[in-house]
Amino acid sequence: MHTEGDKVVAFKSIIAHRSGLAINTKVTQKEAEEGLNDILSARKPVRISNKSFSDYIFMRALEVAQNFNLPMQIDTSLEEKDLDLRPGNPLNLRNLLEDTRFTKNRLVLLHASFPFLKEASYLASVYPQVYLDFGLRIPKPNFDGLVSSVKEILDLAPINKVMINSSGIAFAERFYLGIAIDSYLEYYNNNKPTEIS
Repeated sequence: MHTEGDKVVAFKSIIAHRSGLAINTKVTQKEAEEGLNDILSARKPVRISNKSFSDYIFMRALEVAQNFNLPMQIDTSLEEKDLDLRPGNPLNLRNLLEDTRFTKNRLVLLHASFPFLKEASYLASVYPQVYLDFGLRIPKPNFDGLVSSVKEILDLAPINKVMINSSGIAFAERFYLGIAIDSYLEYYNNNKPTEIS
């Protein structure tokens, strides 16, 4: 018998936007409960950004994702101008990535952690559980900017760990993406670095 749960293909988190990626892997349930009490007692519209609560929920979600062999997508498109970008730098994930409880999780950094493309690419090259999604949410690059961004990602990240999405909300975007990929491949094939043997 199939359930709605059978349709789940991944989990997604916006923790980078709320409390940053320096996940405290030792946060306790008591600390999370205190954080939730702080949120609720503020009697303001709820925008959950309490670090202890967010980290605790994120780690529990990672455990569930691991139990069902599902990837965890981390939305890292830090394009809101009122956000401090530094806590969203993917290098802040190191503590989590080194925690043996989570080495079997697959973490997909959505939008290649723009503007931290190089850092995200590095993590994908060093940690087997890190993957990159290069989505078109990178702020409206021109063609040269798109090529430069893709090149920066592929300089370090293994190609089999890089995915692309269009956030496809319209046919025009899909056509643009197809043309961009074709143009990039043509550019790349004509500008391959010379291999030294």
